[in-house]
Amino acid sequence: QFGNRHVTLRLDTPGGSVDTGVALYNAIANHRAGVTIVVDALAASMGSYILQAGTKRIVHGNSAVMIHSPWATLSGDADELRKNADLLDRYGERLLADYVRATRKPIETVKKWMAAESWFFGQEIVDAGFADEVVKPMRYSEASARFPRRVWAASRAARVRALVALMQPYP
Repeated sequence: QFGNRHVTLRLDTPGGSVDTGVALYNAIANHRAGVTIVVDALAASMGSYILQAGTKRIVHGNSAVMIHSPWATLSGDADELRKNADLLDRYGERLLADYVRATRKPIETVKKWMAAESWFFGQEIVDAGFADEVVKPMRYSEASARFPRRVWAASRAARVRALVALMQPYP
């Protein structure tokens, strides 16, 4: 639907269904014009997987990313539970391959992160390979230095709108 336009996706999610996450990942990864993903606060569970589909992955200094092995709430007899355990392993392998490709970390490292339910914050996210950069927050003084004088003469509401517009560093 976005044609040949670059898209910026702002992400804040505790995660969700593996299949839904894979569908979102595939849609983002196959968008020809590219997708910048910005983690505004949290990309946990399948949110961390979706983040890996971005052509540019940005986090804030106070953003968090969490990865873990797939899990499910199941019921059934022992045979049914064993079948589902095998299925969960296959889902995990599917996610592992994309995490390894995106982070460029050894498969054993990513496996350990997934098994342990691992949390990363700010620069740790970039160091682990889950994002490309930590965006530097624009300070009020930096933004106000770029304000035209006529804006300061405008109403308070107009100043706030202009400041908010200046503080949008993403394409």
